[in-house]
Order: sequence, then structure tokens, then C-alpha cells
Amino acid sequence: MTLNQFNLYGMNDGFAGASEGLNATVRLREQWIGFEGRPSTQYLSVHSPLWKQTGIGGLVYYDRLGARSRTAAKLSLSGEVATAFAKLRFGLGAKYFYQSYNSAKLTSREAEPEPVSSPVNGGGVALSAGLMLVANNWYLGIQGENLNSPHLGGSVGGYKQLAEIRAIGAYIFSVADEVAIKPNVAARIVPKGTKHVDVGVSALVYNRLWIGGGYRSTSTAFAIVQFRFNESFQIGYAYDYTLSPLATYESGSHEVFLSLLVRKKKKLDTSIRYFE
Repeated sequence: MTLNQFNLYGMNDGFAGASEGLNATVRLREQWIGFEGRPSTQYLSVHSPLWKQTGIGGLVYYDRLGARSRTAAKLSLSGEVATAFAKLRFGLGAKYFYQSYNSAKLTSREAEPEPVSSPVNGGGVALSAGLMLVANNWYLGIQGENLNSPHLGGSVGGYKQLAEIRAIGAYIFSVADEVAIKPNVAARIVPKGTKHVDVGVSALVYNRLWIGGGYRSTSTAFAIVQFRFNESFQIGYAYDYTLSPLATYESGSHEVFLSLLVRKKKKLDTSIRYFE
């Protein structure tokens, strides 16, 4: 998702509980508008400090692509160790997912299309682990997903969920009293498989408005805007535009983001908190 940079828990288990209170985020994404069978995703995450230097988080999401739909729920636990230059955060997660196919939407490629049998439906448990360094104006993180390579659909007819690596990083540069610039990068790598990299840059104006854009290695350009009404409520929007021949058949992707932070105690300092 394009707005992952505003929901770091969704990218790394180690960030669970790193906010100053309970953080709830809703994201809705509609991809490739106008394309039949286009992807659609609905997502909700909640994370909070738990006890001393520990945190807890959970998320649920529903994703549909063509005849395939997937529902998942995840629980994460995290810890934190202070170092001389940043907070070292680490976390573990377990996710249950169920994938199914609508056979009515599956047809053969013969001259006279006929319904075909559904691929194997099924679910499984996927394990993950994340590590992050988080400072006031930068972060670096790496996460392993599907570490146990769960087998979906039983021992016969199913397939394995391949392990993957996610890496994220960003740095905040103050260029004026009321302006900050944030270059950021996110990568998703499946060993001996697919590789996706996002590179972007955003500007924060008056600690209220984020505006920026970037490029994704899948031949996609994107633009983002996010407004902070106050220290507790934020709303964001992203638009993706395909630069490949697929653009002939669709009119881009839309993503909406809502975030609510309920602080455990009143904020005592006036420093800007860039990462929630």
C-alpha cells in the first residue's frame, strides 16, 4: 500500500506500541479503477504500549483480486531497548489467513469458455519477526514475513507461502522553521522471486500537511497528501498512476487513510513526533 509510511506497524512488528498511546488506523485501497477483477483491500490495525518497554498490536484485513479473496488476522508483541543514538525495537507476529476462490468467476481459455473447478481453498498460520531502529528524525527497519513458509490448502493440491523480506527507511531534514523534508524507501523482496521497491519524498509544512510523491519499481508513479488535524487525528489520500501499457485499461488506484491516536497522558513537551 502506498500509505505504508504513515502506518509503520503495518510494515514491522517491532513498531507495535511505539506510539504514545493507542493508535488505530483504517485504510481502504481500490486499485486499477476500470479494470475487471481489480484488487480491493480493507485494512484495520491497532497497536499500543503494553507494559514498561513492551507493546502489543493487532490487525485484520480483507483483500480481493479477481476470483481470489483473502481474510487475515494478526497479533504482534514487541520490546524496546534504548541505545546511545536510537531506540532498538524488536517484535514477533503470528497471522492466520484464509484464502478462497469464487468458481463462478473462473473460466477456461478454450474457444467456448466453460466454468472450471476452483483451486484449493484453505488457510494457515504465518510467522513474522521485525527489527527497527527508531530515532526522533529517522528510522530503519527489516522484517521477515512467512518465516515458516506455511502450506496453504492442505498437503495435497495446495502451495507454500514464500518467505519474504521487507525493508524500510526514512530521514527527516529540517529545511526551514516550518518545513521538513522526508525521503523514504520501502522494499519487498521474495528470495529467488519478485522484488518491489518504493522511493519517495514528502514535505511537512507547519507540522500539519504532508505532501509528496514517488516511484514504484512496478512502473508506477504515486502522489500522497496527508493532513494532521491535531496530534490525535490524521487523514490521508494517495493516488497511483500506472506508467506501463496497463494504463490503457485502467485509470489509476486510490487509497484513503484515517488514523486516531488516544494518548495515555498529556503531552509534556513541544517536540514534533514524526512517526506514529
